Amino acid sequence: TYINNGKLITIPNLSNNSFNIRNLILGTSYTFNVSANNPLGSSSIVSTTITPYSIPSAVLQFTYTDISTNTIHLSWYPPTNLGGYIDICYNIIYTDTTTNIINYIKNINNTSYTINNLTDSNNYQFIINAVNKMGTGPSAVLNEYLVGIAPSPVLNLTYNLNYVTNTIDLSWNQPSNYGGY
Repeated sequence: TYINNGKLITIPNLSNNSFNIRNLILGTSYTFNVSANNPLGSSSIVSTTITPYSIPSAVLQFTYTDISTNTIHLSWYPPTNLGGYIDICYNIIYTDTTTNIINYIKNINNTSYTINNLTDSNNYQFIINAVNKMGTGPSAVLNEYLVGIAPSPVLNLTYNLNYVTNTIDLSWNQPSNYGGY
């Protein structure tokens, strides 16, 4: 017998010494009672209680919501399968693919995170995993994001109009900020 959602379920007359129970709900406790039976009666019951768990599934909709000079803001939704645990955290691994420097951020308790001090004009890869007591779930990946901002406007735009040849010459000074490029 076993208890499922408060209901006692009896599986009578098994001829072998094993039985597979499927579709258990992660994080739900189950009590299993087993006894041997013959025509003269039943043995004492041996009981065990277990709660099945697993690693969490991958986070959902991993994306960035803002890229600016030296900074990226990442956000995501929790995994659909928490593995039976209520408490999970997230680990981010990000790699500067220009320099191959790898960085780790562990035990994030929110579904968003801002990474600062990135190098302008370098490419980055961001990997996130949900983590529970059973271990680390599958990765969600954002590939090759270039960090920086758009340049500031050009300076001192001037023109020289030639009415005889019907042409114009434009000239300007470079912007004060190229956005890191």
